[in-house]
Amino acid sequence: GIAPPDRAKIAMKAVTERLLKPYGCLLLAPAYSKVDPWVGYITRYAPGSRENGGVYSHASTWAVQAYAMLGDLDTAYEVFRGMLPPAKADQDAYAVEPYVMPGNVDGPDSPLEGRAGWTWYTGSAAWMLRIGLDWILGIRATRSGLLVEPGSIEGFSEYRVKRKFRGDTFDIRVSGT
Repeated sequence: GIAPPDRAKIAMKAVTERLLKPYGCLLLAPAYSKVDPWVGYITRYAPGSRENGGVYSHASTWAVQAYAMLGDLDTAYEVFRGMLPPAKADQDAYAVEPYVMPGNVDGPDSPLEGRAGWTWYTGSAAWMLRIGLDWILGIRATRSGLLVEPGSIEGFSEYRVKRKFRGDTFDIRVSGT
């Protein structure tokens, strides 16, 4: 919400064109191929791994939120779904537990593109949960109350959420979005 809407759309268009992959949004591209002490530690990772041209799960969830905030829920859901470990369980390259959120996935500048790493890193799992509830399902806490603002995602028309908020539990059913 910081960027003016026209600048936000330009920024997310660049993300779509340059960083969006079927398994999430890359943190940067192309990856650094040599160590640069002025840039910092990310240049010390192999090209395409971790923050150096890979999908850094925290940042990729924020891209999901940005797409949703701009009203592009189909792309937001596409990125979110592509990041889910069970969606990649049958891919040999993934190479980690299919029930644990990884901190990162190798990008196209890595010889091991699609390989996940740093599993059991709960920060990424927490962001996936929050982005899923707040922006994919549209049920989020605000200072003035619980906002239920379901969007329209193709093929995703009915769901139920039990949501705790300020000492109460709400049973929310959404249909026909």
